[in-house]
Amino acid sequence: MHPESQGFAEQIFATSSQVLKFYSDKFCPYPFAQFSFITIKGMFARRAFSDAVGYEPKYLEKEFTTTGHDAHETSLLWWGYIIRGTGRGSSQWLEGFGDYAEVLYGEKYEKPLPKIFQFFKSKYLALPAEKDLLYTELRGNTDQAFVHGKYPWLMHLIRYVIGNKGFDRAMKLLFKKQKFHALTMAEFVATLEAGSGQSLQWFRDEWLNRRGVPTTSLKSEVQNVGGTYQIKCVLEQTGEIYHLPVEIGIQTEAGIKLEKVFMKEKQITARPTRVVDNPLPLSYLKRRSSYNSRTKKETMKANPKLGERELDILQALWKLGQGTVAEVHQELLNEGHEVAYTTVQTMLNRLEAKGRVARDASDRAHRYRPLFKEPAAVTAAIKLLAKRFFGGSVEELATHLVEKNLTPKQIERVRTMIDDHEKESQK
Repeated sequence: MHPESQGFAEQIFATSSQVLKFYSDKFCPYPFAQFSFITIKGMFARRAFSDAVGYEPKYLEKEFTTTGHDAHETSLLWWGYIIRGTGRGSSQWLEGFGDYAEVLYGEKYEKPLPKIFQFFKSKYLALPAEKDLLYTELRGNTDQAFVHGKYPWLMHLIRYVIGNKGFDRAMKLLFKKQKFHALTMAEFVATLEAGSGQSLQWFRDEWLNRRGVPTTSLKSEVQNVGGTYQIKCVLEQTGEIYHLPVEIGIQTEAGIKLEKVFMKEKQITARPTRVVDNPLPLSYLKRRSSYNSRTKKETMKANPKLGERELDILQALWKLGQGTVAEVHQELLNEGHEVAYTTVQTMLNRLEAKGRVARDASDRAHRYRPLFKEPAAVTAAIKLLAKRFFGGSVEELATHLVEKNLTPKQIERVRTMIDDHEKESQK
């Protein structure tokens, strides 16, 4: 290096050794005994050569007095030493994928994401879809926004979808199988599939062979209900559908909490008649289609089962007539039920799915009303009690009540009711 850069030698040695050790331990050992840092006056910024990292002296000084390390070019040196690309655009897309190595290192050692990544990403996203380039159309003089603004994020997308363990297995197989080989994009993706054990056909169809990027919108509203904040988000994807991971940030005084959402399917706009938590094979659904199309009245008769907590919530709704989640929750507390607000919300959603309650979403705070009268629920509750404690026998339940819990006056009243019922049935 030039004399003015020698003062950074120890810092370069320490940090770049850490970078290479991270990749060697995680994915694949660095295959050579050494590499070089050189300074070249007159060159632009920095770059990774075939056997060295090169810096313009003033840029090197700026880099090591601000970030304190060179994860970017050292990462590309490790990446480019082990695998190479072949075919049109391969040098560009492989370099773009290699950028993600720096992101992984930054996560491990809690380094801030370099601003240059966000710069190129914003520049790429600002391009109209018709000006997007497929990976086979990339060239040496292609705008760097395509290389550094798209492909690192595609690697992040793959990692998000297949998971950290799957991603680690895929990367290890990549460097084991393709070490010192020149690989095509098809071989690159196929190796990641083999390593992760998951299909990446969606990645080929939507991200490699399609121009443009997804168009999304987010609407949100916040309500303070009984001291608990409810956040309702509507995330929409228009146009062609993409497998798209989205992180929604919830900012509070205590900091920001990230919630991950994975968009991959079109929303069903028709009102569901059932909610299934264990999807059936397609052929089975076809055979059961007539079952799913039954009327609400038929479904209620065929499926009267209600849980104890659901009955409590229905009783609160009968008393209120209708109510919000907060109002139902308060009524349950007034009746001595120890139940969380979120549990009430979950139970109301289940009751709606079962056709027991209807939701009015015209106000910010949705309101619920019961769709059948209290006597039907009483019958359901008795059957539930009989099933739980008396083997399903209502007769055994009645016998227990008569023998253990009724006073002589109450027994006489029951006898009169039975006599009246028999006379009525004989008419």
